[in-house]
Amino acid sequence: MAELWYPNPSVTQLQHEHLMGGAVASGVAGNPGDPPVVYAPGSGTRAVRVRASRRAVVEGYGWENDASEIALTLGANASGSVRVDLVVLRLDRSDWSVKVKVVAGTPGAGAPSVTRTVGSSGVWELPLAEVTVAAGATTIEPAQVANRAYYITASGYTGTEAWGFPPAEPGVIFRAEDTGVTYIGTSSGTWVTVNEDTGWVSAELGNSPSWSVQGSGVARVRRRNHVVFLHLDLFRVGGPLNGAADWVAAVPHGFQPDREIIMTGALNVGGHAVRFSVRPDRGVWIDAYPTALVPGRAVSVCSSWPI
Repeated sequence: MAELWYPNPSVTQLQHEHLMGGAVASGVAGNPGDPPVVYAPGSGTRAVRVRASRRAVVEGYGWENDASEIALTLGANASGSVRVDLVVLRLDRSDWSVKVKVVAGTPGAGAPSVTRTVGSSGVWELPLAEVTVAAGATTIEPAQVANRAYYITASGYTGTEAWGFPPAEPGVIFRAEDTGVTYIGTSSGTWVTVNEDTGWVSAELGNSPSWSVQGSGVARVRRRNHVVFLHLDLFRVGGPLNGAADWVAAVPHGFQPDREIIMTGALNVGGHAVRFSVRPDRGVWIDAYPTALVPGRAVSVCSSWPI
């Protein structure tokens, strides 16, 4: 059996993919704050455009658009149901080209999946955008284009969980900008959380207009490495609360515990302790206190729980 080494003067395209596809992540150059690669001008045509001067890597092959935008016309939809098409960058091993393509979806079935054939033939696709094509549509509006690109970094990827995860490769890092979570790829093809910090996120006030964050008040939560921190400084602005539980706030989805958590808070006058609880339905309740809570009084609680 002869040894092979490459690059060399006779390197094949497949050898190039074997070398660079495993060494360089596939994705779009840039970051999630850049204008999306694919957008709809909303100009009265059933088409989307690919922005000029954008670059990407697909399985070790570079792609770059020049100074002109690329127009992509989507097929008519006479099915009576909504169709979702997928815009991809496709490496085609029949000629080793990398080009923008539209993968038409099945009406009523959501967006199609990318195709990633392994071997010396077939195609390998990188997602760029999902385009919703209404039944009988003659125009694609800007809101009908959803960014599905992920972006390459020196250590892996950045993007958002809402857009979808890139392929998990062992040791590769993925930073989700929308959730503040950092993941690392495993040999089993899954992502494992290695660091998470959502920053402070506002909690929804309950039973409006009974509660307020007027002045120096706050209603916020923060999730860091699977632990949620709650900070409430609220003012009672509704009627008196005396002897009945009341819904104070709601934490966002993904911050709630799997069972009710009991917490101790305080009234700002008199130093009385009050009991709070946060529930699996996301509700934060004040449900025990020794004295009436009248308008203008404040309650405070700081607590944490694991997710």
